[in-house]
Amino acid sequence: MALPCLHPLALKTLSFIRNKKLFIKGARVLIGVSGGPDSVVLFHILNSLKHELGILLKIAHFDHKLRQNSAVDLLFVKTLAKRLAVPFIHGRSKTPYARTGSIEEAARERRYRFFLDAAASWKADAVALGHNRDDQAETVLMRILRGTGTSGLRAILPARLINGKLFVRPLLEVPRSEIETYLSENKLEFLTDPTNCSMDFFRNRIRHRIIPFLDKESGQDIRSHLAALAFSAADEQDLIDENLKPVIRSYARFENKAAKINLADWGSLHPALGRALLRYCIGEVKGNLNSLTLSHVQSIENLIRNGATGSQTHLCDGVIVRKKAKFLLVITVKRL
Repeated sequence: MALPCLHPLALKTLSFIRNKKLFIKGARVLIGVSGGPDSVVLFHILNSLKHELGILLKIAHFDHKLRQNSAVDLLFVKTLAKRLAVPFIHGRSKTPYARTGSIEEAARERRYRFFLDAAASWKADAVALGHNRDDQAETVLMRILRGTGTSGLRAILPARLINGKLFVRPLLEVPRSEIETYLSENKLEFLTDPTNCSMDFFRNRIRHRIIPFLDKESGQDIRSHLAALAFSAADEQDLIDENLKPVIRSYARFENKAAKINLADWGSLHPALGRALLRYCIGEVKGNLNSLTLSHVQSIENLIRNGATGSQTHLCDGVIVRKKAKFLLVITVKRL
C-alpha cells in the first residue's frame, strides 16, 4: 500500500531500497553530502523515509580544498544538517594533491578513506552515496571506451563492500531529470560545482558531448539503455562469481600477498571463469581492481598461451604476472 504523504520519488527510492535490501531495520546510515543536487536530494529523501525504514542518519562532508571557496560548501552542508537536526561530521584534505596522475582518482581515494573512518567512529552499518542513473550510464560508456569485460560493465553497484564497510546508492535507478524535478518541486537549495562543466575531465566530455550526440543520432535515450546494460551485466557477473567460488578454492593459492594459479587447471576452465579467476587473484594481491582493464586481462591470457617460461607482463599499479613452468605467479613490484 502506497504511503500518501511521501513524494513519488521517495516512494520509488523506498521500493529500490527494499528490493535491493540496502538497509536493515535499526541501521545507522552515514550519508555522504557534498552539497550538490544528488546528495541533497538523497539526504532529504532518506530523512523522509527514516521512520518507515527504521534507520538513523548522520551527514558526512569532505572538503578536498581544491577550490578557494570550498569552505562555503562545508558551511552549506553543516547548516543543512543543523536545520533538519541530523548529526554532522566533516573532514578536510590535509595535504595538496600531487600534480602527476589523476586528481579525480586521488580525491576519490581520500574521500572514501574519510567515509570509512567516519563510518567506523560512528559504528555505521552503511554509507549512502548519491549516484544516480545518469552517473551509471556515463560510467558504463567510459568503461566501454577504455576497454572492459562483464565485470566492468556492472559499473556502479547498488551495494558494495569496501574494506568491510557497506556502501549503498539508493538513487541508482533515478534519472538526473527526476532529481532536478524533486529539487524544484520542494524548493531545495543546492550547490553547483563549476568543475562539472570543465571539458578537462573525461566524464564531463562523456556527459556533455558524447551522450547527447548518441541520443541525437540514435533518436533514443541512450542513458536508459546503458543503465539497463549495467544491471544486466551485474546479474550475469553474480552468476559467474557464484561458480567461481569452488574454482578459487581448488585452483589458486595465496601466500604473502602473492597468488599462484595452476596453469593446467586454468586451461581447463571456461574462458569466462578463467578471466574471472585472473581478476580475483589480481584483486587479492593488489587490494583492489582499480585501473584494471580488459586489455590487461587479455595480455595475461596471451602470456599463458604464447609466453615462454619465465616471461612476464606488467599490469597497473605495480602488479606483475610471471609465467612459471607449471603455474602463474601474480605479485607486486614491492616484493622484487
